[in-house]
Amino acid sequence: MQGRKHWVLPAIVVVASLIACSDPDQAASPVNSVVVDPTIQSPTVQPTTTVPTAIVTPTAVQIAPTDVPLPTITPTSSPSLPTQPPPTPVISDTPTPQPTLTPAPTPTEVVEPTSVIETPTPTVVPTKVPTPTVPTLADVSLGRNRATVEFVDEIKFELSASDSVAVDRVQLEYGFHQTYVCGSTKTSVNVDFVSGKRLEASWNLDTGENQFVPPGARVWWRWVLLDAGNDSIKLPVQEITYEDSRYTWTTITRNNITLHWNTGGANFGPDLLDLVDEGLSRLEFPPQAEEPIEAYVYGSAAEVRSAVPGVREWTGGLAFGSHSIVLMGIPPSSLQSTYTGLTHEFAHLRFNALTFNCLADTPRWLNEGLAVYAEGPISASDEAILNDAVTTGNTFSITSISTRFPAAHGEASLAYAESVSIVDFMVRRWGWDSMNQLLQIFGEGSTTDSALVAVYDLDRSELFQEWLADIQQN
Repeated sequence: MQGRKHWVLPAIVVVASLIACSDPDQAASPVNSVVVDPTIQSPTVQPTTTVPTAIVTPTAVQIAPTDVPLPTITPTSSPSLPTQPPPTPVISDTPTPQPTLTPAPTPTEVVEPTSVIETPTPTVVPTKVPTPTVPTLADVSLGRNRATVEFVDEIKFELSASDSVAVDRVQLEYGFHQTYVCGSTKTSVNVDFVSGKRLEASWNLDTGENQFVPPGARVWWRWVLLDAGNDSIKLPVQEITYEDSRYTWTTITRNNITLHWNTGGANFGPDLLDLVDEGLSRLEFPPQAEEPIEAYVYGSAAEVRSAVPGVREWTGGLAFGSHSIVLMGIPPSSLQSTYTGLTHEFAHLRFNALTFNCLADTPRWLNEGLAVYAEGPISASDEAILNDAVTTGNTFSITSISTRFPAAHGEASLAYAESVSIVDFMVRRWGWDSMNQLLQIFGEGSTTDSALVAVYDLDRSELFQEWLADIQQN
């Protein structure tokens, strides 16, 4: 074969040291080294015009042309070999078959799964900021909580407490212990107070002119403290008795009556109670459960009026039905016949217990007439006043004395005399059974005319005419 001759190395064992690289440029580079085994005889190499390039898949390997001098291979750490003459190359025109090249296995790239490490969300711990202590109602420490009677002017309520920063409003609730009343007797007032290191609050209940608070009345009260959110603390209920401290009192209790007197000896009180028992026996009322009664006997009618400022100038005794309290002025030196005024007031309480209701008022003439009836026979002076009015035609109509009595002393005396005369007429003609039936119907809330018609088949006008005809005949 003509032309330039190419040489192929005999018995070449190619040990391809393939370096796997992630870089594609390095994977395509020439073979780094070739190791030749000298013990293997090289076959005859025929010249060829073209030496095919051996390509190793995936890494291409090129065989160096024969005209390129072979590098000297010095085996590392190999034993010394005997020197032999180089073999005589035999030139053959027959092409030498190329060695079968087994491509190196493609290294399998093992991709390690990326480990996902879950980083826990850090727990945020807030920095604790000291919270200022806000006083609450529970922190309030109570101090003074009292009521003081300044007879006859006022009852003074006082309160003091610490930690008043929590208190936004102060209220006072108060009332009287009463038996025969309609609706609530509680009164609530907002009270001004001074705050600071201590809370100070006070309020005065007026008991003076025209307030008609009787001695012996029992008053209850309770303070209420409220904060800005309207939460409240109600302090315990306390009580005080509105006592007339101007006098020294002697006291006795019999049955449901407690009697106090400020003048007279030790027997004065028991004698009065004997007279009361005798007088009330005249009223043939049915047996009933009676409320406790407090009675205060003063040494004069003037002392009674001074204890309840605002009453009429001729007042000698008073009965406060809702409080079950009686006041009476009786001088110890007076005749025993004048003691009947106490019986009169006790009779009012008995009548009130039988007829009290919240629907209708009972007629005043019936109430006063029964109280005077309990005192005993009508006095000569009252009888003379009544006869004169009947003779002259100046009696009061029964309607005019149904709600209130006149203020003038002379007219008031006529109203009392006329009332007891009407009651006496009713008892004489129809008896106590009919009277008690009438009182029962009043207790059920009946009006005056309805009750009279139901029992006597007469209204007020007809009853008045029947009474007037009877007294004119007698």
